[in-house]
Amino acid sequence: MSQRAGAEAKLCFMGHLLMEGRHGLAVHSRVSEATGTAERDTALVMAEGLLGARRVSLGAEKAYDTEDFVATLRGLKVTPHVAQRKQHSAIDGRTTRHGATP
Repeated sequence: MSQRAGAEAKLCFMGHLLMEGRHGLAVHSRVSEATGTAERDTALVMAEGLLGARRVSLGAEKAYDTEDFVATLRGLKVTPHVAQRKQHSAIDGRTTRHGATP
């Protein structure tokens, strides 16, 4: 955060963690400049680092439910498990037809 005398605080940097779902372990971290798309942009960079022999999935909140984010994940062969917005969701039947597994 930065702040000038008499002015409101302004967020300048953000910390990001990529968590492994089964055990809740942090598997990747980054710091980025705070922008309107920093969370999605950084998530894509971190997802690229997960690529390997096995297909992976990435879960995220509904703020990540955008056409470009979901399409980029699919292009990386990452299955998006993103909470759906009520209207105009980018998540289609390829993901929603499968039931959740505990």
